Amino acid sequence: MAEKSLIDYLFYLYLAQGSQSEVVFPPESMEQLILTLGIILIIWFGTGFVLALLVKYDMDKREKSGIAYILVVLFTSVIGFSVYLVVRYNEKCELEQEDSCEPDF
Repeated sequence: MAEKSLIDYLFYLYLAQGSQSEVVFPPESMEQLILTLGIILIIWFGTGFVLALLVKYDMDKREKSGIAYILVVLFTSVIGFSVYLVVRYNEKCELEQEDSCEPDF
């Protein structure tokens, strides 16, 4: 029997929403779904952990306390790290007060 992908099961669930019958996964597909979601969560928090370490090292180098930034980056991963970089750039521009921080349009 060929294994079905997660997308196949999600598409099946989408189609079954309109019917009155209850959707029940076969046991092997539920295991596959749990495994896939587990891997996604491990990658998400692993990436967040590595990026949070980078933020911590940057805050230590700048001699600031950034526990809020570290927590945001830890739980939101790449999105939080992007926000941190934007905030850090804006803080740097405010401290330097140079024209070099002005956008070139």
